[in-house]
Amino acid sequence: MERTVEFKNETGQTVRGVFFAPDKKGRKPVIIVSHGFNGCYRHVAGHGPVYAKEDICCLAFAFCGGGVESESDGNMMDMTIGTECADLEAAIEFVKTLPEVDPEKIFLQGESQGGLVSALTASKHPELAGVILWYPAFIIPEAAKRRMESGVHEAFGVPFGEALDREAAEIDVYHEICGYHGPVLIINGDSDFVVPLPAVEKAQEVYDDCDMVIIEGAGHGYRDEELNLARQRTAEFVKGERDA
Repeated sequence: MERTVEFKNETGQTVRGVFFAPDKKGRKPVIIVSHGFNGCYRHVAGHGPVYAKEDICCLAFAFCGGGVESESDGNMMDMTIGTECADLEAAIEFVKTLPEVDPEKIFLQGESQGGLVSALTASKHPELAGVILWYPAFIIPEAAKRRMESGVHEAFGVPFGEALDREAAEIDVYHEICGYHGPVLIINGDSDFVVPLPAVEKAQEVYDDCDMVIIEGAGHGYRDEELNLARQRTAEFVKGERDA
């Protein structure tokens, strides 16, 4: 079952996305998927049908101002890591209201910048059942510092507001994310030149309970068999099959 959804963030903006639920009745685990920089929920909605077949619900949503094609309110000049964390907070509260969702089995899945946002948000939610980080952009604070020095606020040719870099430059990633003590799964490619392995290996060291999957030859973003493997490992993690 698939349906479009919307909910409000703390400032009253409308956050839009799509929700997938398995055909089987009853309350199920849910994965809240956060897209990366300049993304939209449509870029990650393909996970939903795959997870639903695994008896897992999925919410894919668009951050306000999170991308030029975002269907949520806001624009990229106002977007920061903090505003995206607030949107994810609203998403957590939203899924708790859904009859298909087991509120004790909420998982966050973040990709790239969405991975950083998911990790930071999880540190304030000890009740989360788990966190899945695909190529999480823990390098953003250092990149933000360099951009602040240059005065050019853009990434991959896409401009954004100075507020993003000003705020991000102050984030102590590894100090903050270790506030979450539940299970974590990190999936990264060994050929990812945006998020190199040392950045995620350091995260594994600070988490209490962290599994890591390294995909040989994968870069920043997955396709074909790489994508199938990442989705498979994610579903296994949610279902408690961590040794699979």
